[in-house]
Amino acid sequence: MKRTLSAYGYDTFALSSTGSQLYYLNQQSSTLAATSPPSSPTILNTAATGQLNSAAYDATNNLLLVADTANNIEVLDAATFETAGHLFIPLLTDTNPYLTAGGGSGFATMDGNVPQVVQFDPVSREVTGTVSLPNRANYLVSYSQPVMDGSTLYVPFTFTFNGAQAGLAGSASAPASVPKNGVDVIDTQQMKVVATWPFNALPLLGLTPGGSVAYAVVPVANQALDLDEINLSTGQIIAHVQIPNPSLTYSNPAVSPDGSTIYVSTNNTLYTFNAQTLAITHTVAGIGLTSLTVSPGGNYLYGGTPVPCQECSEQIVSTSSLQVIGTIPVSSAYPEPVLFLDK
Repeated sequence: MKRTLSAYGYDTFALSSTGSQLYYLNQQSSTLAATSPPSSPTILNTAATGQLNSAAYDATNNLLLVADTANNIEVLDAATFETAGHLFIPLLTDTNPYLTAGGGSGFATMDGNVPQVVQFDPVSREVTGTVSLPNRANYLVSYSQPVMDGSTLYVPFTFTFNGAQAGLAGSASAPASVPKNGVDVIDTQQMKVVATWPFNALPLLGLTPGGSVAYAVVPVANQALDLDEINLSTGQIIAHVQIPNPSLTYSNPAVSPDGSTIYVSTNNTLYTFNAQTLAITHTVAGIGLTSLTVSPGGNYLYGGTPVPCQECSEQIVSTSSLQVIGTIPVSSAYPEPVLFLDK
């Protein structure tokens, strides 16, 4: 049975590792709420916060890290929802930050005049390192959701000329002077950019759990979309296929916990790919989502409805039936990726 639960604002969702509780952040009502299982979501608990625009889960310390709209990283105990404190980061609100966590550290990827990644300790709530990211005069840089594997952070980026899309870098429609888009590879132990992988357009990344490969959905010429398999050691594309039904709205590739299946959504269609061969295994019409995430047990796929949407929501898809089994309506048109609480 499909169930619904109302939510409001720029919502970032979090889930316990068993799928027994779903957590989400409400910007409009400035609360963090926990709900019961996806089959019958009801609010279990809430915590007051500032207005929010990004979040991450620190599994090492069992903390929720949320970037509010007052230049703070708020830190909350994920078990009790009690506030542990906050870290003030100047100009955080003036950027479009993405929060990531791993190895007991938090990371804020920030665009703006000085693109950078800020590393911080969620327990002491102190900045522990920064690294500047490549920039170009007269170009603005923006990012898609970074992903982390071990101590390595992968930050996808794109350049635009004075805020306007300059076309696919390296394509016939782009001037030769247009800088390359790509992925910055950051060693977070040294807080140093150790490699930059060039791509013609902004890639959306997904990682194989514990594997040596990543997957990327990348726009190519004539509005086509490619699904690329990338060697994490070299950044080289080792296989790629074209995704059917290309659209200007598409999702990141989400990989099942066992590494066997890749989920991609575009043009109101959900596709599953065999991760070994990149062959399509299922095509399901009527499920068009962005910001895909698979639950740790592999039972649920989460994603937000793409913009523009009149009935915006975060949707819960059963990976066994590939049917929507739950919907959480949101007033914002931008549901964020689901985060998983390792409880």
